[in-house]
Amino acid sequence: MAARVSTPSGIKESEDTGRISTAVRAAKEIAKGEFGSLNGPSFLKMIRPEYPRLARRLGKEGKVLLRLFIDEHGRLVSVEIVEKAGHGFDEAAIDAVKASTFRPAKLNGHSVACKAVLPIRFRLE
Repeated sequence: MAARVSTPSGIKESEDTGRISTAVRAAKEIAKGEFGSLNGPSFLKMIRPEYPRLARRLGKEGKVLLRLFIDEHGRLVSVEIVEKAGHGFDEAAIDAVKASTFRPAKLNGHSVACKAVLPIRFRLE
């Protein structure tokens, strides 16, 4: 029984990203979005979360929604829980994300910092 990490498509950029004209400005811009699009942030190396033992024993499933801040170098700067699932899922999701590595989002061909929402679903199989 494994945990699955979902990677939804689409990244929503901040409103003024269309007006960026230089790489210097692009590097300072922070995009907002979700994982999975061509120019959005993505996993370089994804560590799958461990299914919490108690949750498995109780037959519990859940979804944790995380907001990640990934800098223009692909480093995870911060992670916060947007939506909790309880039963140990929150901690397992955060531990897995902290152990993972990332590719930064791209804007006009340049790497940019990004705040991205990542849902992590735990399903018993």
